[in-house]
Amino acid sequence: MPSIKSKSKDIKNKTKKKATLNMSAINNIRNKIDSIDSSIHDLIMKRALYVKDIAKEKSKVSNNKVVIYRPAREHEVLMTLINRHKGDFPIEVLIKIWRTLIGAYISIQGDLKIGYFHSFGSLVKDYFGITMNYNKIKNTKKSFGHLSLNIIDLLVLPLPNNKIDWWLLLLNYKNIFIIGKLSDSFLGKEKALILGSQDVEYTNINTVIYIVSVKKDDTNLLKKYFLKNNYLILAKCKINTKRYAFLFSVTVNLQEEALNNLSLLKSKDFIEDKNIRIAGVVPNIEK
Repeated sequence: MPSIKSKSKDIKNKTKKKATLNMSAINNIRNKIDSIDSSIHDLIMKRALYVKDIAKEKSKVSNNKVVIYRPAREHEVLMTLINRHKGDFPIEVLIKIWRTLIGAYISIQGDLKIGYFHSFGSLVKDYFGITMNYNKIKNTKKSFGHLSLNIIDLLVLPLPNNKIDWWLLLLNYKNIFIIGKLSDSFLGKEKALILGSQDVEYTNINTVIYIVSVKKDDTNLLKKYFLKNNYLILAKCKINTKRYAFLFSVTVNLQEEALNNLSLLKSKDFIEDKNIRIAGVVPNIEK
């Protein structure tokens, strides 16, 4: 009959066997991972070459400054990733990796100068990456002037409301548009808006933002129109004793819808053509 001591030794040996790693199998898997890493790196470098080719083609046809930040294109790339993604890798991390890559590829095309509201430093740099030229803004009106003259390329400002009224400047700067938004994550809550002196672009689903100024006596008529046509009032502000301004939005799928909405608004007796415009277009998450 085996002794207690010999039984204890057998148990230890079995435990030791269970704890022994199959290093041959692990090394084989690691070699496969290393091979994938090399393939990923090769593709990253290859993609950079294509990005440079795109920059060259843009420069051939553009008489003005080449547009290198394309929020609608970026949105489409990320939505494609989200829709095809599967497996255990966290989607939030995947998006962050791609955002970092996109920021790096943007910088290959040119030096992107970004002005931002002082409290958004971490948010802006986390979104655009480490390769951009960043500047804190001290004067919003002055920054609008810099953006209009292409001294800076993008301007990041807090979400507008009745008290945060930088959006009123959009009535005067007709070449500046809201072109994107910033969130804590791609699927997170909006924290700020991105402005640029470039044409707006449309994706499959868009929030179109309009700005209008009307006489004080016509504000109720305008509000009724908003309610009837499912517009969302983002902000309202008194310009002077006789006029009020509204920032409002609606969801559309096509640019034609946005322009048709604008035409219908201009047809109203209480709205003058010169006092209304599309202030921006922001891509929406496709559910």
